[in-house]
Amino acid sequence: MFVEIDANGRVSLRDADNFAAFKVLTLTTDCELIDRAIQSIGHCEGNFAWISRDWLLTTIKGDDALWREKLDSMIEYAMKKGWFNPGRNSIRAHIEVPEI
Repeated sequence: MFVEIDANGRVSLRDADNFAAFKVLTLTTDCELIDRAIQSIGHCEGNFAWISRDWLLTTIKGDDALWREKLDSMIEYAMKKGWFNPGRNSIRAHIEVPEI
C-alpha cells in the first residue's frame, strides 16, 4: 500500500490491499513540500512520513472488517519494529521518488 502525492500535491491511497509494504510515493524528497501535501493526514520526518491510521481507515475500506483486520495486523508488525507512533496514531512510511 502506498500514499501517492501527485505533482499538484493531491494525496491518494493506492494498492490498498497490499499490506506487505507501506510507503509514500512522491516527486520530491523535500520534507517541507511533503508536509504541505500531507498536513491533514500526517507529517514528514527526514526520509520518512508518518501517516494517520485514522486516515487510512476512512480513505478506502474502513468499513470492511477483513481489510481492517489486515491493517491492524500490519500495524501490530509496525509496532514491533518501532514504526508506529501510538501518541500520534501514525504509521511510518518510507519516502520514495520514482525513477522517470
